[in-house]
Amino acid sequence: MVATVINFSSNEAPFLTQCVEEALFFSDQIVVCFADHFFDGTPENLPLIYGVAKAHPKISFIQYPFSKENFYGSHPPSFWHNMGRMLGYHFTQEEYVLFLDVDEIAEGARFAKWLKSFPILDYEALRLANYWYFREAKYRAKTIEDTPLLVRREVIDYEGLMHEKERAGLYHMLEGKKARLVGEEAPFFHHYSWVRSKEQMQRKVRSWGHRSERDWEHLVEEEFGRAFSGRDFVHGYEFEEVKPKLVPCQYNSVEQPPENVKILTTRDVHKIDLGLSFALGGML
Repeated sequence: MVATVINFSSNEAPFLTQCVEEALFFSDQIVVCFADHFFDGTPENLPLIYGVAKAHPKISFIQYPFSKENFYGSHPPSFWHNMGRMLGYHFTQEEYVLFLDVDEIAEGARFAKWLKSFPILDYEALRLANYWYFREAKYRAKTIEDTPLLVRREVIDYEGLMHEKERAGLYHMLEGKKARLVGEEAPFFHHYSWVRSKEQMQRKVRSWGHRSERDWEHLVEEEFGRAFSGRDFVHGYEFEEVKPKLVPCQYNSVEQPPENVKILTTRDVHKIDLGLSFALGGML
């Protein structure tokens, strides 16, 4: 019933095992999508990603080409993030699609139990409540967010998938019954996007799609020049200290892609893009 599409890069490798293992509790299909370069044009650590894929042989991995010259023409910073979700969607078959970033980790057993009792068939889309963390997994924001998005597959369209506001834009474009902050009283998801060392955080802000929106590198330098103040520089949230649930993992690198990695060419991506934008369906 649920296919989970996970956006991934090697910067987030420590999160993947826990993200996938928790998603297996409620997912009938899992598709992990990654580009062959970071979004600043520097080469990805493909041997590390292939090692990750080899460690998860039952999961589908989709590699797509990044073009620093923008083979699609001009586009907003969200374009390449949306590209992973669009391609992942193309390779799903289940009735509902859950769009996650790899640093968004579910409490899988609890969420699976909830799905069995919640009238999900009454809804076109749900934005699922999540906790948000900063610097270390023990620092949890007091503000609840809702970035994970669960959508009925048949109502998703190309314009929504490629919206400049990403998942939030897709949600707001959809018609029909939908809900936000679902599970707010006790969120099922934990978002660890900014749980990193100084070096890891600098690598993140230099290479992601939104790197030009603020002087992130300076903000990171300032942040790690002092003890944690209790507020983050991303949203300005206040934090409380909790018992960490994150279990980081490491992988061995391998030079050749395992069988569960599908490598797309630029031509493949164009065909999928055209097929979805003209509602023609699968063309590969």
